[in-house]
Amino acid sequence: RRVTSKGQQMPADSAKCAKTFLDEVKNTISSSDLQPVSVGNTDESPFWFDLPSNETYDTEGIKSLRSKTTGYETLRFTVVLTALTSGKKLKPMIILKGLKNIPKGNFPRDCAFTVAKDGSMTADLMKTWMTQVWQTGPGSIFRQPGLIVMYRHRSHTHE
Repeated sequence: RRVTSKGQQMPADSAKCAKTFLDEVKNTISSSDLQPVSVGNTDESPFWFDLPSNETYDTEGIKSLRSKTTGYETLRFTVVLTALTSGKKLKPMIILKGLKNIPKGNFPRDCAFTVAKDGSMTADLMKTWMTQVWQTGPGSIFRQPGLIVMYRHRSHTHE
C-alpha cells in the first residue's frame, strides 16, 4: 500500500462545535414543534462513472503496465441524499455533469434527475431539489413547517 493523500487535522474544538450544533438543532426542533417527517438532513457526494485503480498485481519485475478503461474516468455525477429524522429516506437527486438536457432513457422513477455544467448544486438546482424532492416528501402533504439541515454552501441560499 502507499499513501496517496493525507487528511486534514480536525480542529481542537471540533467536538465542542459539533455538540453546540446538535444542541441548536434539537432546540430548533423542540421550540418549533416540528414533526419527525418534517426534519431532514441532506448532503451531496460526487461519483465517477469509471474509477480505474492506480495499483494492480502482475509478474515481479514488470516495469510498466497498460490499463484499459472505459474512457469515462473524468465524467462524474453528483448524488444528493436526504434522510428524515423519522428514518424515511427521500428520493435521491442525481445531477449529471456537463450536459444541457437530461438524456433520454429509462431512468428510475424514484430518483430526480437534473443536469449542471459543473455537476454540482447551484442556487437554481436547490430550488429544483425543493420542488422535486423535499416537497414530495411525507410532511409536504399537509404543508407542515420543516427544517433542512445541511452544510453551509452558497448554492443552498439565495436572496
